[in-house]
Amino acid sequence: MALEVDGFDVSRVVLVDADTGVVTELKPRSGGPLDYTPQAPWFRRPDGMVVVGCTTGVVDPHNPSPPSELVMHDPVTGEERERTLLQPEPWGFDYDPSGTHQLLVADHAIYRRSGGRVTRIPRLARVRLAVW
Repeated sequence: MALEVDGFDVSRVVLVDADTGVVTELKPRSGGPLDYTPQAPWFRRPDGMVVVGCTTGVVDPHNPSPPSELVMHDPVTGEERERTLLQPEPWGFDYDPSGTHQLLVADHAIYRRSGGRVTRIPRLARVRLAVW
């Protein structure tokens, strides 16, 4: 499970093994507190990396924006391994089974992201959710 735990100054994001109760805190490359606000969806890629959709900067809780970045964390150490800026900013996304291609749902359309390129899948509109 991935959980956001509210704190006094900053929130923490932790992974909890549902069987053992082992807790692993997600950490940015800097080693300091997380510099992003986690947003749904979260998921685990086929290679085990934990992917968190997030927004940097101030987030209005009454009018949230879609995630603007994906941050990949090592599931064992919690360390940040990769950060990807998302264009367009999606409300939903998923990886294919290999973990190399993404489906992004943005502006009621669906896009495929592969090798740094984003292409719109034609003839699909009013999309709200994509699962590969």
